[in-house]
Amino acid sequence: MLLKRLRDVPKRGPRAVIVYCCVASISAALVAQAAAVPSVQGTDLQSRDEVDGLTRLSPYLDVTWIERGIFSAELPNPAGRTFGTDWNFGIGKKLVITPSYYYFSFRTTSGAAGHVHSPILAATPIFSRGRWTASDRNRFGGRFGTSGIGPSWAYRNRPRIDYRIGPSRWKTALFAWDEVFYFSKYSGFTRNRVAAGGRKEFTERLAADLYYQREDDERGTPARINTVGLQFEVRIRREANPSEANMTGEPGIKNNIQ
Repeated sequence: MLLKRLRDVPKRGPRAVIVYCCVASISAALVAQAAAVPSVQGTDLQSRDEVDGLTRLSPYLDVTWIERGIFSAELPNPAGRTFGTDWNFGIGKKLVITPSYYYFSFRTTSGAAGHVHSPILAATPIFSRGRWTASDRNRFGGRFGTSGIGPSWAYRNRPRIDYRIGPSRWKTALFAWDEVFYFSKYSGFTRNRVAAGGRKEFTERLAADLYYQREDDERGTPARINTVGLQFEVRIRREANPSEANMTGEPGIKNNIQ
């Protein structure tokens, strides 16, 4: 269409030449700018590597110290780091109450760094039958930024299913969860995470989770994140806990996966 109009330029005079040249230049610039938008605006591939230290202070209290690193194919690395602690109080055999504190550091698409402090309170009912364990973690957390991020709060709900495979001596399980996020600053549920993976207890003091997670975010960037997560757990002290239904329902192990 533009070439056809340029052929008609001699009929319209030199002013038309200037106008069409300007239009062509602006169009080319817009196309180039659109092509230059980084792919991080759409989809990113990340890894979450975590090491947890767990200790049992009493038959009804597990404490976890957490260190996690996030590495990205698109964002400046490390894309995020997390330090925190969970205090898991077993209320009978069916409920775990978990006050937590987390410190997050992260990088934006421009490379700028941000920091967030987050106190959290969670309630997780747990139900077990045979090889199956079902849990429903409910987290209420504040967010206080140190890089111009205003205070806000978030609610997260994560139903989860664990299934123990093989003889009990294998101490191996498969799991899956689906988590939704409500953010006060957006006044809605704007994020969803779905994950599936496996868990193996190598000894009484060492276990590992390997999982795949898909995140879809309506307001954040990247909007879609595919993650491979690896979490190692080192238990410093272990005692028999009356609130444990089986190895997949152990409260001190399952509450801290983000």
